Amino acid sequence: MCGIVGVLGKGPVAGQLVDALKRLEYRGYDSAGVATVENGMLGRRRAEGKLRNLEARLQSSPLLGDVGIGHTRWATHGKPTEANAHPHMTDDVSVVHNGIIENYRELKNELVAEGAAFSSDTDTEVIAHMITRELRAGNDPVRAVFHTLKRLEGAFALAMIFRGYNDLMIAAREGSPLAIGYGDGEMYLGSDAIALGPFTDTIAYLEDGDWVVLTRNGATIYDKTDAVVHRDPDRWSSTWAADATWELGKGRRVEGREAILALTRPELEAISSSDSADRFLRLRDRLEEAVQAARDSRQSVVGSFDVLITATSQRTNEIMKVLTLASVLLLPGALIAGVMGMNFRVGLFEHTSLFWVTVAVIFGIALVTLVTARVRHWI
Repeated sequence: MCGIVGVLGKGPVAGQLVDALKRLEYRGYDSAGVATVENGMLGRRRAEGKLRNLEARLQSSPLLGDVGIGHTRWATHGKPTEANAHPHMTDDVSVVHNGIIENYRELKNELVAEGAAFSSDTDTEVIAHMITRELRAGNDPVRAVFHTLKRLEGAFALAMIFRGYNDLMIAAREGSPLAIGYGDGEMYLGSDAIALGPFTDTIAYLEDGDWVVLTRNGATIYDKTDAVVHRDPDRWSSTWAADATWELGKGRRVEGREAILALTRPELEAISSSDSADRFLRLRDRLEEAVQAARDSRQSVVGSFDVLITATSQRTNEIMKVLTLASVLLLPGALIAGVMGMNFRVGLFEHTSLFWVTVAVIFGIALVTLVTARVRHWI
């Protein structure tokens, strides 16, 4: 499970991006990166391993752009290397992505046939090249993303920034949670409210199929039919749910977040204050999304182990083929050596003890190889 953050700020945002990514470390990751727009140009820093490696990279080679995106990656397509870390870029766009693009092979083949050059093993890089193709066809970033989203299949969350646009970020949600944070002349984006909590207490969640155009003045949200919609923001804080007391009617009261998932939806709707009920329902939805995200993370771990086991099994098969072939060659050699030693006792085998040691070693190697090959079939 990966983490996404984005900031449209009033000054350099790389530090804010890294701080927000730290609050998403609970999701797990094996590499991280950030990208910004500085003087109209895209810049990027990535690193394998922990966020401290990315911080060291930024310290030695700072990014000073005031709009940027960041990402923590848990490898699914491609190894956990810097080349596969997000953001992925062309000269025109930088992209971070959670989830899986199911038809990426088909799209990649199409792009390669048109001359696109790929530098990673990820499905995400396909998105960057598709948007670039639309931009170079004369579309502005909004139309380029609009056309690209129509081609993507799968579950994903995306955030994108563009060369030459220091007051623009576009994001999309299809299955993976994505939140928008509203600030004073600043806007924020994150995989959840935890990432955005220190920046703002006004947060709205996109719904499946939504995509959003962000500037420092606000957000324009489109639904899956591309109609402009409004998603009500919540006033959010890390202690709000824990401190709240809720009236359920008939003298029943519950306190704190521990009670939330234990309540049924009719009980929630029975809360005496309609405003409280609405806020409570939205909070429950957020928690349900968090539970689903945790399940997705577990599935990702299981999938990673499956890939490791498959790769190990394939390598073991290759080794055993070589050893089996060696045994086939060694057995006749041992028999020939035995005949030569018994009949002629010449050269190396003129000393009886050395002869029997040599024969024993050859037969031993052959026997161990054959037994190991048999065990492989049993396993």
